[in-house]
Amino acid sequence: MRAVFLPVANNDLEQAKDRDPQTGVTGSTVYASAVLKALLEFGSYDRYYVMVGPEQGCLATADGRRRVNLISTDNLPRFSHSDEVIFFAAQPALHILSPWRRSLGVMAAPLSGIIHSMHTRLFFMLLMRLLLTGDLHSYDALICSSRAGKIVVEKGLARIALQFKQMYGSSAEFQPQLPVIPLGVRVSDFQFRNRDALRANCGFTNDAVVFLYLGRFSAMDKADLAPMIIAFCRNVAPRCPAARLVLAGDDTAHKLTPSLQGLAAGLNSADRILIRANVSREHKSELLAAADVFVSPSDNIQETFGITLIEAMAAGLPVLASDWDGYKDIVVHGRTGFLIPTYMYPMDSSKPTSLASLYPLAPFLAAKTVVDVESWTQYALDLALHPDLRRSMGAEARLQAEKTYDWSVVIRGYEELWSELSARAGVAKSSPLSVGNFSFDEMTFESIFDHYPTAYLGGQALQASPGAAALLQKPEVVAHLLQPARVFENRVFAAVLSAIEILKTAAADELVSRIVREQALPAARVHLHLARMMKFGLISLVDDCRREDLTNSELAPIRGVAAAQ
Repeated sequence: MRAVFLPVANNDLEQAKDRDPQTGVTGSTVYASAVLKALLEFGSYDRYYVMVGPEQGCLATADGRRRVNLISTDNLPRFSHSDEVIFFAAQPALHILSPWRRSLGVMAAPLSGIIHSMHTRLFFMLLMRLLLTGDLHSYDALICSSRAGKIVVEKGLARIALQFKQMYGSSAEFQPQLPVIPLGVRVSDFQFRNRDALRANCGFTNDAVVFLYLGRFSAMDKADLAPMIIAFCRNVAPRCPAARLVLAGDDTAHKLTPSLQGLAAGLNSADRILIRANVSREHKSELLAAADVFVSPSDNIQETFGITLIEAMAAGLPVLASDWDGYKDIVVHGRTGFLIPTYMYPMDSSKPTSLASLYPLAPFLAAKTVVDVESWTQYALDLALHPDLRRSMGAEARLQAEKTYDWSVVIRGYEELWSELSARAGVAKSSPLSVGNFSFDEMTFESIFDHYPTAYLGGQALQASPGAAALLQKPEVVAHLLQPARVFENRVFAAVLSAIEILKTAAADELVSRIVREQALPAARVHLHLARMMKFGLISLVDDCRREDLTNSELAPIRGVAAAQ
């Protein structure tokens, strides 16, 4: 018998949100509530043992009820030597699986979990504990949903090993596998045959070009939507009157809908921007069917993948996303969409960011992560003004979703991994390490997340954007610019703008040095405000510091895909 043991199987989260719109939704919880269904539909294992079970709706089919065994500590299964047993968690929760492996007496059974957010101290501390106690082996795996996420784990493990060697003078072996397997969606769920009718239901005319954002409303731990709204209102809508920007998703935590609506109204574009908070699953599907382009300007370190991106690709939409975190893996630049360059000033080395403070610092890091709005504008216009480009990229995105992100493909990847891990089982094992008080707390942003931005700011040439001074006079813009509270100051923004208007064009380092001298401000504080102004499009890179437009030769293969459909 081949069996998979799961510590918990979540209920259908989107179904729960349909019942109660105030139910919070995150990508990791959406994944956790879908993976058991996917295992039952596409997996080949004989039994799935679940300690904490889902509602019966998750096991609606007779085959599902037959293959899932809901168990408790009073009726634990017994496995023979010939059984192939896999422990699997829909989180990076190997510390939960390890005691079950011991208690069931199947020490040769591989453990496997999957990463999601990794910006908390807890993730690395629990991983470190498992490594040091010898509870992880070479036949265990922490599945990484993206290469960017894998690099974070590798750098974290390297830091743990380095500190261990510094403290004890010996090396520790860290053996678990780190395969890269993406998250999945059921691509057939996003094949819409009545797009015209669904567009009409959403209130869009035939000539409308709909840009859709779908995700949490959170400027602190998802994406700051204000810069995108400003860029759309100032630069896209005037050149493409048919363009519409729709912001939809979970707004249960921060209640940002009124301030986002106020920003659009303050920019005289309330009729061009539609905000739909806490949408149902049905309306989410309607919006994906009605949209022409999907947008996601992620700017935070808590995300390692992006389920909404692969949902949009499955719906046949080109994706306009930030060149950041796991998004780098998902969007094939110039084929399935465009990646927007991201920039950041190096952290102040005189004030290292410890692991303990990384989580509360995450909103601060996001606030000064620049998603280049000038590039966003140019790519958005490319897509808005060229329907053939939208169609060809959307067709390529759909093909990529079927090839890489459909649950049938992802589950096959899991099972191939589990077979490899089972073959390794018993060959090599770890041993507990004899250590004293090993207090690990040296995980800095620079040491594990420094590969997230496209580039770091320093010598690039900068200039004031047209209309920057006028934007700084709009209270709706300033209200968003000053977030998070007590971090930014209007007087520093004014000093930066004044200096760059005098210089016309200046290297970033030169501009910072001038303001430091004139205003007697710490360089780190000037960096912070300058990056924030770049994020909002008040200051921009000069053209030769930004991407080159795609040539016709680069677009030709994409158009060829569309012609073949």
